Amino acid sequence: MAETRQTVARLLHTLSGRKEIDAYLRRYTGVEAQRFAVIRVDGGLLADERQAVASALAFLHRLGLVPLVVHGAGRRLGEALAAAGVDETWVDGVPIVPATAAEAMRRVYQAENLALVDALHAEGCPARPVPAGVFVGRPRDPDRFGLVGEVESVDDAAIRSAVNADQLPIVTDLAMSAAGQVLFVDDDDAVGALARRFQPYKVVYLHPDGGLLDSAGRIIPAVNLAADGAAPLATVGLPELTRRRVARLAEMLVTLPDETSISITAPNDLVRELFTHKGSGTLVRRGEGILAARGFDAIDQARLRGLISTCFGRSLAADYFERKRCERVYVTEQYRAAAVVTCEAGVPYLDKLAVTRQARGEGLAAKLWARMRADFPTLYWRARDDNPVRGWYLDRADGAMRRGRWMVFWYGLDDVEAIARCVEAAAALPETLEPRAL
Repeated sequence: MAETRQTVARLLHTLSGRKEIDAYLRRYTGVEAQRFAVIRVDGGLLADERQAVASALAFLHRLGLVPLVVHGAGRRLGEALAAAGVDETWVDGVPIVPATAAEAMRRVYQAENLALVDALHAEGCPARPVPAGVFVGRPRDPDRFGLVGEVESVDDAAIRSAVNADQLPIVTDLAMSAAGQVLFVDDDDAVGALARRFQPYKVVYLHPDGGLLDSAGRIIPAVNLAADGAAPLATVGLPELTRRRVARLAEMLVTLPDETSISITAPNDLVRELFTHKGSGTLVRRGEGILAARGFDAIDQARLRGLISTCFGRSLAADYFERKRCERVYVTEQYRAAAVVTCEAGVPYLDKLAVTRQARGEGLAAKLWARMRADFPTLYWRARDDNPVRGWYLDRADGAMRRGRWMVFWYGLDDVEAIARCVEAAAALPETLEPRAL
């Protein structure tokens, strides 16, 4: 097992930097096995991309990770109900499932469950089918919706038994009433109930779209609920489906640990989403808000000093806060990202941008940058040639010019003479970080 894990880990390192991958591996393996992740597989994927789903899940198991997998039945259920003469009908966004659909529903979910287990076994991954008995529910409104239910509790015995045997538990999101009646429940209801029971580090939705989509059909890479506030729900033009989805995920995250995050991605992108800062899909976090102040006296200087020193690997000059005239300082609530804007040569200058590795992966750097850019339509800054985020800066700059050991960037400047003055001013600024210890 250890040899297999080392081989898979070496393959994983080809996706990104070794330190980045190793940090995620330590994080995921540092929690109890059943607390790694709840992964919800869209029913449509089981019909169209079952092997890709099985391959992605098997890869995680080879790393020593045991996700709790819950799935739907997708169009297979619709086809079975249509064959049974049950028309698809919705009321107030809720499907109507008549009692005559019970047997067809039970049969389809069991078939999809066993098919995914078989696909995992073909990948050499031990898995245990749990087609029923996990979710205990009650009918939502039998007179209006028939067999549509709500989850009341979770019986986790079968799941824990599978995890203890190093098997992936493969659970359907069907519920059973106390009287033994099969109930169709909302996927978020089932996932939320399972997540509340196990308190996972990650909740993952494998979905054909590969993430939450904006009005142009593009994947939204990150949603920081604290920093964005109501923006994702109120943005004009954002699809109604996306707004509703964000609201429901936000409700789920409130019931989970602060460190839990939700990812929506495609099967082939699951590993990249879980193990790289850049990810591949949508990452939704409760996150942390961004505080903005017009001077250093309004923030915790010791915490800001520690953040900058940690991110740059060098101590901040002892007199930094006295030496610099701060135009604006931005810090996230937990001091995992910060930006200091001063004024040099009469133009706003980004003197420091410090973001921890984990915060980059959560999209905090982009949120911080967006807030800063909204406040400062003109800005310039510098970075050394060996700065690992130089490419990130280039993507956000209108231009860049080399001066000695520095690369100077800017946006919002279109006057050639003004650009030249800023470049010279940036290159001439004295260091504010102490030399690295020998």
